[in-house]
Order: sequence, then C-alpha cells, then structure tokens
Amino acid sequence: MIHVGYGAEFCLSGIAIEGLAETAVLSDASSTGIPNSFFHFFNPDGDAFSRHGRPGNVHVFTILSRILNDPELGNAQNTGIKMFSDVMEAHGPTIIKHMTDWHVDTKDILDVERKIEEISWMNVILYAVGGWTESKNKSFNADFYLMHLVTSSIFLSSFMAYLSPTSHRGRPSLDIAGFYDATESTML
Repeated sequence: MIHVGYGAEFCLSGIAIEGLAETAVLSDASSTGIPNSFFHFFNPDGDAFSRHGRPGNVHVFTILSRILNDPELGNAQNTGIKMFSDVMEAHGPTIIKHMTDWHVDTKDILDVERKIEEISWMNVILYAVGGWTESKNKSFNADFYLMHLVTSSIFLSSFMAYLSPTSHRGRPSLDIAGFYDATESTML
C-alpha cells in the first residue's frame, strides 16, 4: 500500500505499479478475513445503510474503545511475527463484529473525508500511545509495524483523488447484460 500511495501522491506510475504487483502476489496471513458483506453499504435504492439496516455513524474511536475493553480480546498473546494471523484466527469474528458498526457514506464526499481523518487519527494514537512507556528509564518504542499504520493512512487521501465515487463503495456495479446487448453476438 505504501508503494501505491507514493505513486499516487507523487504521480510516479512505476512505483504505483510495483505496489500493485506486490499486493497481487501477497498471500493472506490469516484464514479469517474481512467478509465481503462488510463492503456492501447501499441498498438497491442507493440509500446508505449499516449492516444492521439502520443509518450508522459510529466513530472509529468508539470501535477502538469497544475492542480495547472487550474481555474476550484481553487474552491475545504476543506471538511475534505471527501475531496478526494468530489473533485473527482466535478472535477474528469478534473483531469483525465490532467493526461492522463503522460506516462510511460513500455518496457523501465529506463523510468519506471525515472517515479518512478518523482512520488517520486512530493509527497515530495506536502508534504514539502504543509506543509510550511510563518508565523514565525507557525511551519511546517506535514500533516498526505500528508506524506502517501511520504511513499507510497518509496515502488514503491520495487514493481518493484517483478513485471514482462508484469505486469508493468497494465494488462497482457492472452492467454485464447491457454490455452483451450492446455488442455483436459473434467475435471477429
């Protein structure tokens, strides 16, 4: 994502292509992922709705607070480089349950901008507060992985400049029937 972000922000297509290529071949480290249903924000009439069938505008800090205070998530163990996949394996459904209350109205550019700002602030807080220590004998822990949250979120606004409002929804509607109706039945 960082390579694609640099490419988008600085109009460097080669770096953006490199980032897309890396993304295309990157394997998923977890068997528990974000379900496709998370990305369905609109009903057939085009009105925004949350997964619970009602408008939702829960701030990302509220979601983060719920995750941090969930007793089921308090027993996650630091397993090093496999920590993300281990946590998602053990607690993925619980984390996904919390995050489904977060909603972006992709038809409202101001809401999209607010949500990008929410994500950016959340990532900065995770990095800064997560690296802070009470001990005067220890210095700030500039965690390499948490810093990637911050650097990645910087590029979200750069991506938005290149995406159409339809693509903001995560999956554009494809008029396959219309396409075939408008083309000849035989290929040349």
